[in-house]
This record gives sequence, C-alpha cells and structure tokens, in this order.
Amino acid sequence: MTDMRAPTDWLNSYMRRFPHTGKVVDMLLEAKALGKVEWPDWCLLPLAGWLEVVFYHKKPSGGLTLDVIADATNLSSIATWRYTQGVYRFDDDIYQALADTELSGELPCDVLLRLPEPCVYVETQG
Repeated sequence: MTDMRAPTDWLNSYMRRFPHTGKVVDMLLEAKALGKVEWPDWCLLPLAGWLEVVFYHKKPSGGLTLDVIADATNLSSIATWRYTQGVYRFDDDIYQALADTELSGELPCDVLLRLPEPCVYVETQG
C-alpha cells in the first residue's frame, strides 16, 4: 500500500464534521434489522439514511439544500468506505490496457452489485 492520505484525509475530515455518524448509522441499521425500514441488502445505507446523518448534526433551517445533499452524498461514499477501507490498484500493464479499451454498447451494470466490499476506493494513476 502506498499513500493512503487522500482517502483517510477525506474520511477524517468528514468524521470531524459529523462525529456521531457511527451512532446514527447503527440506529438505522438496527431499524432495518428489526424490519422497521427496508432497502436492498447490497446497499449499506440509502441516501435518505445519509440525509438523516446530516440532519442529526446540522439541523439546517433551510431544509433540503444543495449543501445538505452534497454532504449526504459525500458521506454515503466516504463513511461507507470507513468500514472496510479497501484500496484497489491495477497493475501498470492492466491499467494501461483498460485505459486503452474503447467502450461501446451497454455495459453490464449488474456487476456493480457484486463488488467485494460495500464501497471500494480505486487508486488511479496520475
């Protein structure tokens, strides 16, 4: 593993801004386990849950603003990633081959439902 500063810096920054994220996520996951709420198993927490995290901390008077939505969408990735903190890198030759591959037609999006972790960080070159 080379330089982990980028993702961990983002993670630490958001956890300072939203220090009770884990508590709110745990409450929502418990509600799901008890059958009080429902969402697909491939999703750690839907966007509505991440909005709950933001509203728990900020209690914005303006309601659902672009800033609130931005915080929730950013939290949805970085706070999900914090549970596993997996970092994936491509071998240089494979990376170049992928970069040179022309994409056409429909891509099999269902493969995104079979990732090894709920959120992955893919390190890219450059």
